[in-house]
Amino acid sequence: MARMEGIMRKRKLVKALVPVAICVAVMLSVFFFLRYQTEKRLSILLVSNASADQVEGIDLLISKRRKNPPYWEGMVLDRLDLGARRFSHLEFRNCDFSGSRFDSGEFADCRFKDCIFRSCDLREMTIRNTTFEGCNFSGAYFTGTTLENVDLTFSVFKDARIKAEQLRGAQGLDSATFDEGLQAELGGE
Repeated sequence: MARMEGIMRKRKLVKALVPVAICVAVMLSVFFFLRYQTEKRLSILLVSNASADQVEGIDLLISKRRKNPPYWEGMVLDRLDLGARRFSHLEFRNCDFSGSRFDSGEFADCRFKDCIFRSCDLREMTIRNTTFEGCNFSGAYFTGTTLENVDLTFSVFKDARIKAEQLRGAQGLDSATFDEGLQAELGGE
């Protein structure tokens, strides 16, 4: 009799827990599905060469990345028109932005590690509190760009359109690579 009561209690407990377990499983499935769809949609939108004006909510999608701080790794984001966009508190690792336009935009409190910005249009930008570690800016345009509290450690600026006065106050200049004329203006070898 006692054994039968124990079995009945276990069955009741299982019956009570099954709906809870199903609910939790459904909620987790929906969470991971939405997270995957957001990342997949961002990847498709960014890689599709669509203009930022054609992509509604791209700023919101970029901020949806769930890592802390948010970061993107190994993405090819070349030839995009992301002019007049604000990138804030983001991290990019090993990404290729070659030929993309960021003109009149802003990088604020961002980190770029080993990224490629070859022939990028970075004119009239505001770049502040941002680190570019080991990035390649060969052939990039910086005309009218303001750099505030920027770290350029191990970055390359061959054939980049940038002036020495724009680089005043930047960190990591001793390890960065510039054209000979600019290097001399900055006081390097």
